[in-house]
Amino acid sequence: MNWILQDSVTSTVFWFATGLLVALPCILLMLRRRASASLDLDAVRDPAFVDAALFGADRPMFLGALTSDLAGEPFFKSPPELRAEMLRAGLYHPHAATEYRAARNLLTFLGMAGTMAVLAVSPPGTIPFRMLAGMGLVIMLMSLPRLWLGMAIRSHSRRLEKEMPLALELLALGGAAGQTLSFGLEHAARELATTHQAVARDLAIVSAQARMGGLSMALQAWAERQPIPVVRNLCQILDQGLKLGSDVTTNLVDYASAHGAELRQQALARAARASFWLLIPSVFCLWVAAMIVMVGPTYLEFTRGRAATARNLQKQIQSVGVANKQRAAANIAAP
Repeated sequence: MNWILQDSVTSTVFWFATGLLVALPCILLMLRRRASASLDLDAVRDPAFVDAALFGADRPMFLGALTSDLAGEPFFKSPPELRAEMLRAGLYHPHAATEYRAARNLLTFLGMAGTMAVLAVSPPGTIPFRMLAGMGLVIMLMSLPRLWLGMAIRSHSRRLEKEMPLALELLALGGAAGQTLSFGLEHAARELATTHQAVARDLAIVSAQARMGGLSMALQAWAERQPIPVVRNLCQILDQGLKLGSDVTTNLVDYASAHGAELRQQALARAARASFWLLIPSVFCLWVAAMIVMVGPTYLEFTRGRAATARNLQKQIQSVGVANKQRAAANIAAP
């Protein structure tokens, strides 16, 4: 592995290709952005109408006042798409987008500074190789925040999908007990705040936005903020029920039951796939046992026969040697 650190064409191509490979998923993520930027969701973190305890204690930015300078503010504002992606990742801190841009710019600057420092002390003949390798390293460092953001979005979406069934059951039980939908959202957020913080935070935001701008607007904002199927379907069912004047409780109970049945089917499908994939190592293990049973006796007989043949050959060699010695002794004793 010493060739990676040497000044050669191979190491240069390796580092440059590594940077491009790391940057390629980030470019694809940027080209396939699906986060909605039409809604101004700055107020979701405003303590004036949302319980700040559900979000955790306020904290300063990770580099203090220098964070805004590294992010280029106030000259360069965070794009709405980036702010929407921060909300999809569950990052409701008011300066989450600023911290993201600051971290990306800091990594890029450190990569460029390190490359310049290495080039400053490099021999002239190695400067082209190290420059290309440094470009690949800078591209890789610049792409790491985007990869982290994509993984954070997927992780938060999976967490919401796991926590939504219990929230649906609480909303359905509250509606069956005579609670209004707004009070049911607030009650569910309060009950789930300690164990299911992701869905509790979103329910608290929906409840607060419903008090300020109406439940229909709050549901629409939630569906655009977290565009996963279970959230979109729930918001669409509740919104249609409110607009048509139908019984929302019945719709909630039906959707909770249907979603539970769908989750059971998915669990059964995963179990079936797991049993199929477990069949492959099981077959290999059985093959090993079958090979031992079939080949073992033959191999034992072969090794025993070879050992017996080797012993007989050794005895013959020893007998021939003894006979030769006796013949030599007889020749010496003869006058």
